[in-house]
Order: sequence, then structure tokens, then C-alpha cells
Amino acid sequence: MRRVKVSALIAAALLSVMALAAPAAAQSSADSVDETECYRVPYTQEGRALAGNTVATGTIVGAWCVDGPTVTDAALLHSFSESSTPFWNIESEEAKTGGAVIIDNEARIYKRFAFKIRVPLPWFDFELPQQVCARIDGTAQPSAIGSGKCTPF
Repeated sequence: MRRVKVSALIAAALLSVMALAAPAAAQSSADSVDETECYRVPYTQEGRALAGNTVATGTIVGAWCVDGPTVTDAALLHSFSESSTPFWNIESEEAKTGGAVIIDNEARIYKRFAFKIRVPLPWFDFELPQQVCARIDGTAQPSAIGSGKCTPF
């Protein structure tokens, strides 16, 4: 986890970039963010075949800000998926779920990635869909836990 001490001006810019607060709210919180700290964490979740080998990965980069004991903002900054396993293909990420919310004073940043195995055979095409989910739970302490959960709940 990368810890960043920010000034009021930088915190206001980060809040604007994160686009999680209305401009007026971002400005009003920037006036009192002397203790605001923001954290940025990457997390990678692996998808495995029945044999136990990794067939695909989904990576998210999340950020959240805290003001004292309170989580104030959360954002999914970046996500990508990859597979170098033969016959495994990545489906469109844009159509899959993902985002960031604050629940019970915890930033929950999540994304669901879709993959499928497609084996073209002379007599038919075999396809099997699979999903890989990644979630970061960030707290004000600060701490972060990564998991394979698909939703913020």
C-alpha cells in the first residue's frame, strides 16, 4: 500500500479526478482536509482451471481517501485482464460490473472480468465461460484486503 500525505490543494484535485463528489462538496471538504490521506493499492486475482493452473488474471487499482477515522472517497482507478493460456479469451471488460463504494466506513473497490475457453473442433466449437473477480477493501486505519468477491456487499 502506498501512503500519501496530501495538502488541501492536492486533496481537492484528487477528489475532482476521482469524480465521486459534486464540485461544491469537493471544494468544501478541501477547506478542511489538513489531515486527509489517500491510498492507492493494486490487487490481482487469478482464475484457475480444474487442474489448478492459472488461466487468466484480473487486476484492479483502487484508491481511497480518509479524513481522520472516516473513509471519505473511493475510486476504481484502473483495471485490466490478461490470459496467456491457449484457447482462453478475454471477453469485453466494459460490459462487466465494477466500481467503488463506501459501506460501513470501508472503501470497497471491485470489478468482474469475463473469460471463456473456446476450442474449435471439426465437428463443433466448445465454449465454457468463466469469471474472475477482484475486490479491495480499504479502511481508515489504513489497511487493505484483497479478495475474489464480485460485488461490494
